[in-house]
Amino acid sequence: MTERAVIAEQLAIDPAAAMLLAGAAHGTPREVLTLVARAVDLGVARARHRIDVALAAETLRGLGIDDRGLGPIHRRVLATLAATGSRALSQSRLALAAAVSPRALREIYEPALIRLGLIDITPRGRKLASGFACSP
Repeated sequence: MTERAVIAEQLAIDPAAAMLLAGAAHGTPREVLTLVARAVDLGVARARHRIDVALAAETLRGLGIDDRGLGPIHRRVLATLAATGSRALSQSRLALAAAVSPRALREIYEPALIRLGLIDITPRGRKLASGFACSP
């Protein structure tokens, strides 16, 4: 999918750069397309004809996405949970404290955090996974 999106913009993409962007998107096609579009924009602005790993990494840094593929809101959710200690928070309380809608939390941010093993959903709510220490 990453390569098809770049072909439409008349730019080439290195396989390693495509994997970097796809990994940061956590398997979400819409997010892959968004990241590729940002990389293409940066490539055009820099008069590049190819998206390489350096350009893809620069794109992610510019968007505030870290090496795990976590953006600023993901890190805000983790910091909110870290501030509660080992206490679980309900979805609505966590969303309010992290300044996101409950739907966005459930559909966008939680799936990536769960897949990465950073949070657990318990009968009492969401909490940091055991053994995980948050460093936003």
